[in-house]
Amino acid sequence: MLDEFVPDSVDHRDPINFFRACIEAAMSQNDIWVRSITLGRKKFIQKLDRDEVSCFRCAQLLDDPPSMETVAWWDRLQSTGREVSQLATMERARDAERLSLQFESKRLAMLGISKTPVWMSIEDNTVGYDILSFDPGEMEPISKLIEVKSFLGQRRFYISRNEWNTAIKFGSSYVFQIWDMQTTTVHEKTVRQVLSQIPSDGQGGRWSEAIIQLT
Repeated sequence: MLDEFVPDSVDHRDPINFFRACIEAAMSQNDIWVRSITLGRKKFIQKLDRDEVSCFRCAQLLDDPPSMETVAWWDRLQSTGREVSQLATMERARDAERLSLQFESKRLAMLGISKTPVWMSIEDNTVGYDILSFDPGEMEPISKLIEVKSFLGQRRFYISRNEWNTAIKFGSSYVFQIWDMQTTTVHEKTVRQVLSQIPSDGQGGRWSEAIIQLT
């Protein structure tokens, strides 16, 4: 029964608030709803089936124009959705960084380099790269600075302007490791290999984020 999922503090005799509490309880169990609600009310409703839309309508959540109470309800749920989405993004980023640590540890062992890669984004988030690893040098190992990226499905990743500025600063020492999280396979790109896909500033303003396609 729906009332099993609704807090005792909700007045069951108030049908509107009861329906809203039921929807909120159902939403907390539905990851797709939680993420989709950040798109806005119209876009979110377009992703629901007829029965689900009917529930939202019975809760007066689709009234047009919406009351301030209704606007507050949507704002609160959208805020929750953004927090969940950001957390999921961070978790995936950390998973990719962990894969890079494992990958680099094995690579260094195969090269006979007796050093351990450092998870810099945990130790010092101001340096501008995620993993400090090493490459063979003429006299001793040289630094390999790794910015870790990942993707699910579409073979592309994003670079911010600040990340690109850091990449240009370090040049050949800096690489992008891009993980396909579905297959846990890695692609590595140098600054020179990415350069052709970096946009130029124009009359419309300065670019802030670039989409890099894996070829």
